[in-house]
Amino acid sequence: MPKITFFNLSVDKKEMIIESAKEEFDLYTLKGARVVRIIKRVNISRASFYKYFECLEDLYFYILHQQSIDTLDILSTELKKYDGDFFKAWRKLFETYINEQDLYSKNINRVFNHHFNEALLYARKYDNELKDQIMELTKLVDFSKLSVEPKQFYHLLSVSVSVVERILSYLESDFYDVAKASEVFNERMNIVAKTQDVR
Repeated sequence: MPKITFFNLSVDKKEMIIESAKEEFDLYTLKGARVVRIIKRVNISRASFYKYFECLEDLYFYILHQQSIDTLDILSTELKKYDGDFFKAWRKLFETYINEQDLYSKNINRVFNHHFNEALLYARKYDNELKDQIMELTKLVDFSKLSVEPKQFYHLLSVSVSVVERILSYLESDFYDVAKASEVFNERMNIVAKTQDVR
C-alpha cells in the first residue's frame, strides 16, 4: 500500500502519478519498469516518489488491487440489476467492456496484462483480501441458479475471468471484431455454465 503521504496529495497529483505508472507498466511490465520514467512524466523527484511508496512493486500491486476492486464493484452493480443471476451479470459486464473499449484499456487490461510471476506475487500479497471481497459478492448471487456453493464461487469467477481475459486481448489486438468477440464469449460461457451444471 502507498504511504500516508501519497493519500494526502491532491486528487489531480495522485491521478497523474497513477496514470504515469500505468503507462510504464503497460509498456514494460513490472520487470522492466523504472521509477525514473514514471517520475519524469509527472515532474517529481525520486525522493518524493519514495515518500509515497516503499518501492516500485508497492505502486504496481496497489494499482492492480484497485483495478480488481473496481471490477468487482461493477460486477456487484450488475448482480443487483439481474437479481443475483451471475451469468447475466457477467455477460453485461463483458458487453460493457467490448462496447466501451477505452474503459477496458484503462481498467481491465491492467489487471491481466502482467507476467505469471508478477501475478503470483500479486496473488500472495492480496489473495486473502480479494477472497474476502469475493465472499461479500456471493451475498448478491442467487445460488439456486447454480450448482456451485458460495465457497466455490471464487473458482467459478476465476474461470470466467480467464474466458474474458483471452477474448478481450484478441479484441484489443484486432484479431476479433466486437461481433466475433461476443460470439466466442457466448460459446465459451455456455460451456462454463454447462460444466457448472447451471439449473
